[in-house]
Amino acid sequence: MIKAVIFDMDGVLVDSEPMHAKANVLALREFGLDKPYEYYLGFAGNTKYDMMQTIIDDYNLDTTAEILVETADKYNEIIYNEEGYTEINGVINLIHKLYNKGLLLAVASSSPYKDIESVLNYFKIYDCFKVILSGTDETIEPKPAPDIYNKALTLLNVAPTEAVAFEDTSVGIKSAKTCGIYCIAYANPNSGKQDYSLADRIIYNFDNVDEKTFIFTA
Repeated sequence: MIKAVIFDMDGVLVDSEPMHAKANVLALREFGLDKPYEYYLGFAGNTKYDMMQTIIDDYNLDTTAEILVETADKYNEIIYNEEGYTEINGVINLIHKLYNKGLLLAVASSSPYKDIESVLNYFKIYDCFKVILSGTDETIEPKPAPDIYNKALTLLNVAPTEAVAFEDTSVGIKSAKTCGIYCIAYANPNSGKQDYSLADRIIYNFDNVDEKTFIFTA
């Protein structure tokens, strides 16, 4: 019996990857790296710090990951103030349905806690979640490591077979599947090219997803 549903955030709850990619283009230009928008979509699912450290190593930039993250956050804030957050169609309604049915809900995201809280409060769903976890927590090895899902299961007090995960990236899917969790991949066209081969199921919208969808894992 399914007791819990665990959501990734970026690309699943909020269509934020385009915003992050635009911010990264502007931020890295300040440091002499002019890469196209699509390049940054390739990092979907990774923490900001890991992404920036990889870029520094690959292009021998004379800066630190912390400074790059701070610069990108500055541009994210500008874009957010101009455009707000974009909901993934149907997912907020699904969260309310699952919550009202008594399922335990969690967020397991690679984003910092402040970003997660900002999104959940923006869509007025913060109180729906029993557990909120960030891959930036120093006690958690970032995705694709299974740490964040293992911790979510422990805090929710459920077994892997009692949970379902929603992910939009290959690193997130691998993280969930390594824990033995049934993982549904949301094929978000704005999340860049992803490998969904490890996912148990692929969906292209949330319109027909509800608590009855999870009977197949019971």
